Amino acid sequence: MLIGIAVLWLIVNYFKRSGGFIRFLLSFVTVVLVAGLGTLSYSTEFSNETTLFLAVFAFITFGMLTAIVITRKLCKGKYRPVCFLLWLALWTLICSIFATMGFLIVGSLIMSSGPDFFEATTFVILVGSILGLSLYVLNLPFLILGFAHPFFRERLCACLNLRPQTTTAKSETGLDQIPNQQSPI
Repeated sequence: MLIGIAVLWLIVNYFKRSGGFIRFLLSFVTVVLVAGLGTLSYSTEFSNETTLFLAVFAFITFGMLTAIVITRKLCKGKYRPVCFLLWLALWTLICSIFATMGFLIVGSLIMSSGPDFFEATTFVILVGSILGLSLYVLNLPFLILGFAHPFFRERLCACLNLRPQTTTAKSETGLDQIPNQQSPI
């Protein structure tokens, strides 16, 4: 999963020409393919367990990317790191709980067994919360790099369709306060 997110951060700049839904799908496919290659390289036979691992990666990736999209919508495209990170923490937890619920349903269909309602509810809430916290901690270094370093900031803005804050030397020095005068030269 970590390698999939790292690969996504490296190539997400190429997705900026695409629309929002296509960008989401390309990001989803990138992370799931890299994570799936890792799973398939571990076990070459395609069994129920391999299918469960691939389903886990698909649901985790969907939950993570959905949390990022919802957070971007709530921040209204403004580039404020603290606000973005706080909203992302909340929505990563919520989306992870729903992703865990989806995985439980699909896992029950794959394994042809259904869990007890109380066990399922406890599983979804507990595992979803732990998964959400883990996903947030996994994404945090990438997001901090995206907010702090120009190389990754460009990728973050391309991924989320944000307009980065630009500061000019003119506004930093206060020269924009001087009325426009003709140059003597």
